[in-house]
Order: sequence, then C-alpha cells, then structure tokens
Amino acid sequence: MAGKAFASLSGAPSPDTAPPVDDEGKMADYILARAKRYVQLGDLEKAVGELDHLKGQTAFTINDWKSSAKDRIAVKKALNVIKMECALLNKNMGG
Repeated sequence: MAGKAFASLSGAPSPDTAPPVDDEGKMADYILARAKRYVQLGDLEKAVGELDHLKGQTAFTINDWKSSAKDRIAVKKALNVIKMECALLNKNMGG
C-alpha cells in the first residue's frame, strides 16, 4: 500500500520530454513545466502560448496570470517602439 502511495507522488516533469497523449491530467503538468521554463528564460510570449493549450480547471486557475502576462508583453512591445522612435528622432535631430 505504501508503494502505491509513493508511486502516485511525482515531481514536475521535464519540459523537454514529450507529454503523454492519452492522459489529460498529465498533459497539464507537461504544459505547465514548459511554460515555467519559458518564464525562467524570460520568454513570456512562448509561456503564454503554452498556457493556451490548457483546458478545464487548470486553464481557469491560470487565467489571471496569463492575462497579466499578456499585458506585460503588450507594454514591453510598446516600450520597444517608443525607444526606436526616440533613437530615430535623436539621429535625425543630431545631424
């Protein structure tokens, strides 16, 4: 009985391994592991893309974080455009 209990406990899967096709619960673990890895690498767009594959209660639970991440991505893109415009203005005004 103890063996069965320990067998059901597992750590997070590696983001590099392929998820099982037939088990929806395990699929969410793999998606979350890949999304976590993208966040660690600083790539929020890919992390949000992974989270778009979630379904059911897991998708509902992560929805607030995903919304905040999308807002941050939009702000970062806008900031990059503003920086580019400033650099162009500096170049044009500098001669």
